[in-house]
Amino acid sequence: NQAWCDLTGYSREEVIGRNSVELGLATPGALQEIRQILTNHKKVNQFEISLFTRSRQEHRMLVSSVPIELQGEELILNNLMDITSRREAESNLTQLSERLSLATRAAGMGIWDWDIQKDELIWDEQMYALYGLKPGDFGGAYKAWLQGLHPDDRERSDRLVKGALAGDGEFTDEFRVVWPDGTVRHLGAIGIVFRDPQEKPLRMVGVDYDITERKNAEELLTQRVEDLSLINKLNDAV
Repeated sequence: NQAWCDLTGYSREEVIGRNSVELGLATPGALQEIRQILTNHKKVNQFEISLFTRSRQEHRMLVSSVPIELQGEELILNNLMDITSRREAESNLTQLSERLSLATRAAGMGIWDWDIQKDELIWDEQMYALYGLKPGDFGGAYKAWLQGLHPDDRERSDRLVKGALAGDGEFTDEFRVVWPDGTVRHLGAIGIVFRDPQEKPLRMVGVDYDITERKNAEELLTQRVEDLSLINKLNDAV
């Protein structure tokens, strides 16, 4: 049809009676693969191919093939959808995800994604390390995450999460987690809520990172200040 001609750059007169290889639209290997798919299946088939235009631009096409019978002759009706932009976007997203993963691993950050409607919490590998867990040890739900926090921090963290869902801003918190072996670590967390057009919260995505050393240093500094203050008071008393 005209849309196919517009995509490839050929006119109807140029393509009738010629196959895609002759026109330079597909490689012989691709054409052979398509023939095998259509020969081995007598139902609707859907597959992807690379289609080259007259100017040698490559397009990724999603092909839907339907066997039909016309005047006693078996034919194949093909519908092609250009998905080049979609595949490029997916490729860019994959590259971005890989770079983000590398950056967060270098920074010791874990990434999490919470599907609020399904209550499914997905962690990357670093998140398990931060919580001292293995993938099979985590239930993958909000309450399972909350249960891993120090008992004295759960209520505050839960309140901050619910506040973010209610629209009070980003989720930002510092809390302690208790590992299965009893080790206590301090973590910081930042989360952003994604909403539908009606402002209903759909997902919260964020990062966790270890702040144990900073907290220990702060506690040590506080203790030193208190000790110094006590020494000064004793000296004044003398």
